[in-house]
Amino acid sequence: MFPVAESRYRNSQRGGKFRLAHTKSGADSRRLQIFDERAEVSLIRNGELEASFRVRIDWQLPEHVTQDHHARSKVMRSYPIVNTVTLRKGQPWVDVVTEVDNTVSCHYLQVSFPSGVRAETVMAQGQFDVLERKIAKPDYSLFEEQHSTEQPMNSFIDLSDGKTGFALLNEGLKGYEAHDDRERTLSLSLLRGYEMKIQIMDGGFVDYSQSDNGSQCLGKHSFHYAIMPHVGDWQKAGLWQMAERFNVAFLAGLVGPTKHGTEPLTKSFLELTASELHVSAVKQSESGSGWVVRVFNPLDKAVSAAIRLNDGLTGPGKCQSPVERVQAEFELPADKGKRWSQVRQVTLEELPERDLSIDADGWTKFEITPKKIVTLEFLP
Repeated sequence: MFPVAESRYRNSQRGGKFRLAHTKSGADSRRLQIFDERAEVSLIRNGELEASFRVRIDWQLPEHVTQDHHARSKVMRSYPIVNTVTLRKGQPWVDVVTEVDNTVSCHYLQVSFPSGVRAETVMAQGQFDVLERKIAKPDYSLFEEQHSTEQPMNSFIDLSDGKTGFALLNEGLKGYEAHDDRERTLSLSLLRGYEMKIQIMDGGFVDYSQSDNGSQCLGKHSFHYAIMPHVGDWQKAGLWQMAERFNVAFLAGLVGPTKHGTEPLTKSFLELTASELHVSAVKQSESGSGWVVRVFNPLDKAVSAAIRLNDGLTGPGKCQSPVERVQAEFELPADKGKRWSQVRQVTLEELPERDLSIDADGWTKFEITPKKIVTLEFLP
């Protein structure tokens, strides 16, 4: 499946739309369809661990809107779009990088995927939560002006019928649209180019477009997103974890060449037994005496978990300077610190709420209810 790009022009006075490569029904919609553009597909990498295709499309789009803002210009400009589609061994998604040279103004650019999933709602990652929204549009006749069909998100959106699902992961894109069509198309918003006009007290507008056209997003852009079919719903597919893996790549680094290594081959600074929970912060306490770990539960059920910070130890009392580390040939200090004396649950303002117990190995058990944020403070 290759992404289908589409460009639309929203008429600010009438709510009309021009739309490329995807049709849409509804009142006050006008569509310009371009289906005869042929893509140039080439295999650029074919190895044991990954394979990549380059898909190039060269559109011709209207360069601007007409002066009365009721239509688009008849002057066309070249609009190249290059998609690099990559599949890696063991990776549950197809990776896509879309590069465009935005040469026209006053349009939206989206990439759309017909999912084929018969779902009535779409799930979108939000702040500390996953939001469920209806796909069917409201009756716009009840409102004075037509609502925007775009919705906000963070790193993923998902359609699922309970047995199978279709998710889109993304890096830095914050708008999507779920279409109430037969194919249940999902769109990611890539660009929004518009004129910079500010309404003033008398009801008129001041046009800053001639002096500042930054809002048109002209020039070269690169967008990174992924296609992930899956079994079950977003929870069963672990989409929150997948979105974090997609956005935060693993980095390998040499911490110090030494013949005095004493630590195990694998070790974790922070351990959390429940994979359904997510860590949003690890920081020093505002009081300066301890450390704070903040976790949250985006699920609709309670989760019991155990957590351990730094193997249950506070860490060395004295930190080595860079010179001392070289002199010690990068050998870690023998002093690994004392055990945490106390773990307590605190508010977001880090005010004490209740004490929690610590076992001999440094683990603290706790329960977190649905849609809840919990802040834990570790004290020396």
